[in-house]
Amino acid sequence: MPYSAIIRLIGHSRKLIEQHMAIAEKHFPTEEELVSYLERRGVALEKIF
Repeated sequence: MPYSAIIRLIGHSRKLIEQHMAIAEKHFPTEEELVSYLERRGVALEKIF
């Protein structure tokens, strides 16, 4: 999702979104690691493409 869309959707600044994305990328370098973490936390994910 483009940063401009995330900014409008969440309502926070680009800088804050970039900081959060950097943290996520540091702790979850692959999509599989992120998906695994979210599923362990009970988040249901749906592949949209």
